[in-house]
Amino acid sequence: MDLAGIKFIKKPLIILTLLIFSTTIASAQNKGEENSDLKQLQHQFKKEYLSFGVLVQSIWDYQPKRLSGNNGFSVSKARFKVAGELDQRFGYKLQASITGSPSVVDANLYYKLNSQTTATAGFYKSPFSYEYLTGAASINFVNRSTVVNQLAPKRQVGLQINGSTLSGFLNYTAGIFNGNHFNQNNDDKFLYVGRLEANLTKDNSFLLGLNASYEQKNRTATSGNIQSTFRGEQTLLGSYLTISQKGWMFTGEFIYSWLESNTKTEYNPYGYYASAGYFVTPNTQLLVRWDNFTGDQLAIDSESIIAGINIRPSNFSKIKINYIIPTEQPINNSQILAGVQIGF
Repeated sequence: MDLAGIKFIKKPLIILTLLIFSTTIASAQNKGEENSDLKQLQHQFKKEYLSFGVLVQSIWDYQPKRLSGNNGFSVSKARFKVAGELDQRFGYKLQASITGSPSVVDANLYYKLNSQTTATAGFYKSPFSYEYLTGAASINFVNRSTVVNQLAPKRQVGLQINGSTLSGFLNYTAGIFNGNHFNQNNDDKFLYVGRLEANLTKDNSFLLGLNASYEQKNRTATSGNIQSTFRGEQTLLGSYLTISQKGWMFTGEFIYSWLESNTKTEYNPYGYYASAGYFVTPNTQLLVRWDNFTGDQLAIDSESIIAGINIRPSNFSKIKINYIIPTEQPINNSQILAGVQIGF
């Protein structure tokens, strides 16, 4: 490793050490006050029939030698949420953002058919990918993995049924969606998504899942300097595993795609990630991830190792710091992402 690379690594390590030390002391001193504040907030804003929530995330992005974009700060998310449940049957969720377009993030209604089965209609996350279905405030790293960002169907307008067996061992979801994000269906084609998840322990510490989707696709996408147009059929198949035990965490996910164009040309973008973490203190978690994606001519290939640390100064805040090392590029192409969030 050259001198520039050593300097690039040295400063973040010093900052991380100071953050762990200071947060450990602060969390021990303020634990009682935080619990009191949390109870008061829940009393004021978290009712069964009407619950308010806020999430604000700011990110510092730095790269010694940038391939695209600029070093600096950004507000990645600023969201407001209203949700509730009426008569223990009907529920609703409205979530809006002031940083993206369209501003509506979620707008849906649900109805509990029975204690195990719920029907949901509106605009929301399609049931594909464990990491994507994890809320933005709760994901392990600053950003989601490359394969999830590239291949998961994301939010859609549609209808789904989800439920579980009486024992809670198996959860299932099946849905039909417009397939073109927030707009009305413009091609009379639909996106079909299904998901099965096995809960191998009573405390949700060992989950194994499988998800699949199918749609007729017509898209133009840009990834880096590559712009691609695809018209044809797309089938996605994904699996995931997550284990959490005694402060340790492991999560892995794999997504493979079959895209057959109208001209009978086939593409198979795919990717995976494997993450591990450990709580060195009750409020400080160290993480590492291997992130891999193969675009098969439709997107840029990428592979990186990500070291991370998550710190909770309070019940309402979190600091995430990621050091991203591309495995096939010089150390100066590494990237530091530091995110701060406030949410309840």
